[in-house]
Amino acid sequence: MRGEHGMLLCVVLLLCSLLYDIGRHVLVNQDVPPFLLEDHPAMQIAVDDVQGASKIYQFKRMPSVRGVMNLTDCAGPMNVIPMETIQDPVKSGERFSCAPDDAGNQTFYRDWMPAPQRIALGIPLHPDRMSVADWDALPGVGVALAARIVADRQKNGDFGRYQTLKRISGVGNGRLARWERFF
Repeated sequence: MRGEHGMLLCVVLLLCSLLYDIGRHVLVNQDVPPFLLEDHPAMQIAVDDVQGASKIYQFKRMPSVRGVMNLTDCAGPMNVIPMETIQDPVKSGERFSCAPDDAGNQTFYRDWMPAPQRIALGIPLHPDRMSVADWDALPGVGVALAARIVADRQKNGDFGRYQTLKRISGVGNGRLARWERFF
């Protein structure tokens, strides 16, 4: 009887220590979501299929746009796709989808993954490809500053690189240093 109580006590103590250890790691507050890529692929893209499910694909070599179109499971007649959409090379962080229009024809869409998703995947951000919501995902950026950044880009043209953001009031060397790991 005594041996069974000892064994039960050991199991309970082991479970308690495991739960404590797991809880410590899960509840740690981090700026960037934890994500591990063992082998960094050359490219990561998101593909939304016709049912609306989003999937991340990792490629060692750059896929063709036609190859990506096949991943979207577009079925039925396709609307005319502009030649620049097909000829532009696929870039890491892009999102592709296919959706029917009112006439039942499929339309192929090409845009960018949201910034939090790109950050989690380790894909560098580009200041000229970010929306207000994307800017708001960065530490120290609220909706007001994000709106000023997007308005400045629309008024004065692309930034080209993230250091050019200094032209916006409220963005200085301190903020740029905090954001550097994302660009």
